[in-house]
Amino acid sequence: DVSHKILRTDTVLDFLYDLYNKAQHNFHENATKKLVGEIVLTRYNNKTYRIDDIDWEQNPQNKFKMFDDTEMSYVEYYAKQYNKTVRDMDQPLLVSRPKKKIQKGGKPMEGPLYLLPELCTLTGLTDEVRADFHVMKDIAIHTRITPDKRNETLQTFINTLNKNEKVQKDMKGWGLSYDKTLLKLEGRVMPPEKIWQRSGSYNYKPQDADWGREMRGQQLISCVPMQNWLFIFPARNSPQAQDFFRPWSGSDPHGHEIISHHGVRFLMTGLILPRT
Repeated sequence: DVSHKILRTDTVLDFLYDLYNKAQHNFHENATKKLVGEIVLTRYNNKTYRIDDIDWEQNPQNKFKMFDDTEMSYVEYYAKQYNKTVRDMDQPLLVSRPKKKIQKGGKPMEGPLYLLPELCTLTGLTDEVRADFHVMKDIAIHTRITPDKRNETLQTFINTLNKNEKVQKDMKGWGLSYDKTLLKLEGRVMPPEKIWQRSGSYNYKPQDADWGREMRGQQLISCVPMQNWLFIFPARNSPQAQDFFRPWSGSDPHGHEIISHHGVRFLMTGLILPRT
């Protein structure tokens, strides 16, 4: 299926510079909270890694053991292996703890991987971008494609594979081949369901798959109040947790209590949850 990945032009080092210029107080703590759990791309080998920690005690001039037990600094390694010049010698190292892998020398990889922020490109969207309606709307034009566009994209992909001689040679060796067209199935469009609420029933436009406007201001047939419940969230997300809870607290426009203030319990944790 068609999938998308958001790639940014700024490096992790750019992000650290910007964060430090905005607020020097508790810089290490703030940087760790912002970056741990993020996925970065190393363009020198086109691989992605998850940031599990930041080692503020190390820098690119520190040395590490190669698979043949020789030692080399990170500056020397990236210059020799990837022809990359490291400019900031004071930057910390990013820590990634991947699953067990085998090194080139045949030995199992032990311990975490250390990456240079200067050579890591951020992926995904920042909280500021997610909160920008106009930016998200522009992104949705490319990511939320219509069925016709999805069909066109997949058909183009299949045509590319069928015209590639190397791909065809490999596929024939396995006794496999791609059809020239996508699989066609017969189906039918189901009529839209009628939505019932206390004040009556109404229809909606099935092509939009959205009935929020029709439900606005209508009473529910029955409401079940939430009397006792626990709200758990990381300490760093306290503002977002309060924003989430505020619309659901108190009563709805018709006087029905949605969530009881007396039964709610807030629990802030020190855990840093991975972003999805």
